[in-house]
Amino acid sequence: MNSPTESGALRVSRDEDRSQYELHDGDELLSFAPFTESEGVMTVPHIETLVQHRGHSYSSVLMDGLVADLRSRGLRIEPTCVVVRGYVRALADADELMAR
Repeated sequence: MNSPTESGALRVSRDEDRSQYELHDGDELLSFAPFTESEGVMTVPHIETLVQHRGHSYSSVLMDGLVADLRSRGLRIEPTCVVVRGYVRALADADELMAR
């Protein structure tokens, strides 16, 4: 993700060094999702919102940015996390995005 996706003060970005998507409010990390990428498929094993920030739907905001980036890169997703899998399956184009 060359430029972060912003929603109000919230910002979703892809950290290549850490191999994870991150949701920030200013400089504060709220939520993250690690990933691996191989042969056009991104595997997302889990999504985590820091304890002090839970209950604000930050994982959905993070997934909005992650999926937007997937689409822009032409990648498919293999969500091994039930939260990530549920989010993707609820999308209108889930069959196109899911690797399996």
